[in-house]
Amino acid sequence: MRKETLPGSLTRLVFAAKTLDVYFATGTDSGLAIVVRGAAYRTSKGIGPCSTVAALKAAYATVRPLSYAGRVLAYRLGSLVFVADDGSRVGLVALTAGGVPLLTLLGAQECDASTPAQLAAATTTAPTLWQAVEATRVALARGGVATRDLQAVYQDASAPQASSFDWPTEVVTLAQEERDREGGGRITLTRLADMLAEFGFELRDRHARLSAAVGS
Repeated sequence: MRKETLPGSLTRLVFAAKTLDVYFATGTDSGLAIVVRGAAYRTSKGIGPCSTVAALKAAYATVRPLSYAGRVLAYRLGSLVFVADDGSRVGLVALTAGGVPLLTLLGAQECDASTPAQLAAATTTAPTLWQAVEATRVALARGGVATRDLQAVYQDASAPQASSFDWPTEVVTLAQEERDREGGGRITLTRLADMLAEFGFELRDRHARLSAAVGS
């Protein structure tokens, strides 16, 4: 068991072996939520972490969508919240009366049975940038790197956790680079000058080549 203090006066007990977390209001012994992310946890209709959103809706037609930043990222059914921030799969299920903010649940570790190759592919083949960012967060978290800022945790990391973390803007940049990889690349200014010379531009010396390359 691991005890963590979170932003928003929350304390989390992490039971890694059971893929289960318990949230408390910091300084109290009153539980606010029980969160499960293991695929073995299921409702009576067979829905739980790693289930598809389509299966969730088919089993429970009355689930109510929950939105954040204009996107549906979770579904509520009574006291159960099914987090599905990638839009297609349930990542975790929380039993809560509402004491834990949705943003906190979105940042928790989720059910993920992907292989490293599948994680890598997800970042480059995601149909939208939002989904690519989510896939990048998950890939970083699997390697022990959290996504957070000074106020909130957007994606918790798997143990053993790195001492550093990535800012949300850095993750967006990584996702964009991965999506553009097939048509993008980087070269040095010297190599650019050489390419210009190969195309017939006469550059007298190294300094002139670099100056021409940057347009100065």
